[in-house]
Amino acid sequence: MIFRDIKVLGHFVVLCSVLNHASGQQQVNQLVQREPSVQPREFLLSCVDWGTLKDEKYNMAAYCRTTTGNWTWSVLDLNHCLVNNNGTLIAQDEGYFFLTADSCSSDNATTSWANYKCSTTAIERSGGNIDHDIDLNGVVGNDNGTLVCGSHAYKGRVLSQEQVHWSKDGIVVS
Repeated sequence: MIFRDIKVLGHFVVLCSVLNHASGQQQVNQLVQREPSVQPREFLLSCVDWGTLKDEKYNMAAYCRTTTGNWTWSVLDLNHCLVNNNGTLIAQDEGYFFLTADSCSSDNATTSWANYKCSTTAIERSGGNIDHDIDLNGVVGNDNGTLVCGSHAYKGRVLSQEQVHWSKDGIVVS
């Protein structure tokens, strides 16, 4: 009971703050209520046909279901989701892993249908590159048809069906 009251009080404080700052062009009906962020994950529960972009391997795209049952394409920059920690890819907000990684691709030949593989620099180990992979299903989620990641729920961008094409080397966005 106390936790519910605290949550309601928190929403009331946010609403009062927004109302106090509303002016001119701002309208109260544009208020977006946001719950405390949690780490998104398990995009495969509601997305299909995922892969990396042909010319931007740090971007992934997937065809995801919306809350109304429609389907939409979304693309997400994984630099906002991953970091290279001495050759190991791990989930971290604004990790910009691609500064020390190359030859990244989706690798669905494993038991995980969301495996992402890169050649990463391991400075403390030898300075050379090592192959490392990560299961993106534990890092990326689907928020109403848009791919998201991180504790701050970084959102990708939505694409139209006409913008997305498959090639042998990945997804092409026009």
